[in-house]
Amino acid sequence: MLTDKACFATHRALLAASCILLALLIAGSSPPDPTSDEYPGTAAYTRKVHNLVQKVKEDSMDFPWHRKRGVSKRELCRQLVGRHYRGLNRGMTATNADWLMCEDVTRESLEAACIDALTNPSGFWSAAGFDAWRGHHLGRWYEVNQSFWDEAEWSAPVREPTRLGSDDGNGEEPRICDAQKVEWPGRKVGRFGWHQSHPDINYLWGWDPKDAGNEHGDIGTHIGFPFDMGPCSFIIWITPKAAFLEGINTETMVTKTLDGRQVTGYPKTSTALTGGRGQWLVER
Repeated sequence: MLTDKACFATHRALLAASCILLALLIAGSSPPDPTSDEYPGTAAYTRKVHNLVQKVKEDSMDFPWHRKRGVSKRELCRQLVGRHYRGLNRGMTATNADWLMCEDVTRESLEAACIDALTNPSGFWSAAGFDAWRGHHLGRWYEVNQSFWDEAEWSAPVREPTRLGSDDGNGEEPRICDAQKVEWPGRKVGRFGWHQSHPDINYLWGWDPKDAGNEHGDIGTHIGFPFDMGPCSFIIWITPKAAFLEGINTETMVTKTLDGRQVTGYPKTSTALTGGRGQWLVER
């Protein structure tokens, strides 16, 4: 028969074991911290960029996130522009076309401009291209059944050496490019990205690691094909996983209440080939 002292010791041991078990159960049920894509190194990143450019030239692009393979330029633009003009994800109150307020841009003209940007591409001729997107981007990303606050700071453009490997402009020193740093302060991981451009290279290239897991550079690596339509600027962003059409209206400033706060800025949108859409106001 156990003494009172022994009973107390046994009870204390059982209680400690129960606490440990409860902690393990809680830890096991908690979602793991998000991870972001990891930069694969200059050589691998450069290969991924060149592969994307080649896919566009061959008119056969693959987008695993959208479950689409062999997508042509014409089909890509048809679907991106169609989703820009039609459809609302849960929580949206306006289509991306209505949010952007580019009144003189029609679906037909935007689709034609998109195809031309992919067929006869050019990068930014100067830092002014990146400057159009500069500012504090405040808004939401809308998936099909959920949305989240998606804040970012697109910095003023700077000059810096190219991040593409073996790109020395036929000289001994790396090419000096226009560049833009981007930060997403709300992300736990994958907070920092960048874009670059040079007048002699007919596309943009950049890095956005996101917080959707590590795909060894296949999420973060992207190339862009910019074009302007009056006061509205657009970029077709292409990654090894997905494609997006982004637009910003640099002439019309509006004021809206976003997540309980009053924001005044330039309308900006992003439309994925399937699934998500984003809407922001850009403060300056």
